[in-house]
Amino acid sequence: MKIIDKYYRAVGIFLVLAILGGGGGIIYKEQRLKTTQPSQIQNKTPQISNLKPISSKINLNLASQKELEGLPGIGPTKAKAIIEYRRKNGNFGSKRDIMKVKGIGEKTYEKIKNLIEVN
Repeated sequence: MKIIDKYYRAVGIFLVLAILGGGGGIIYKEQRLKTTQPSQIQNKTPQISNLKPISSKINLNLASQKELEGLPGIGPTKAKAIIEYRRKNGNFGSKRDIMKVKGIGEKTYEKIKNLIEVN
């Protein structure tokens, strides 16, 4: 019987320690949450930049050089050529008219056709 008594005593001590240890962990966690200063909590709010909405299109008849340079395949040289063409020939009548600008062909047009408009 002594072996069984020792076994039950060991199990009892283990259970008491487990309960106290678990309860102590919970109390510690609650206390830590209470003492955390607001300055210690980082602001996780995402910052919104000054980007244009994805759905906005660039108007070929009004766009600046910087706006045109934002189009895929259009660098400073092609942007200047578009503005120069517009100055000499007037407004673009259709989106496809951009291919009349030297250096802008079918491949470039395919890249930008859904990003541009004319009014």
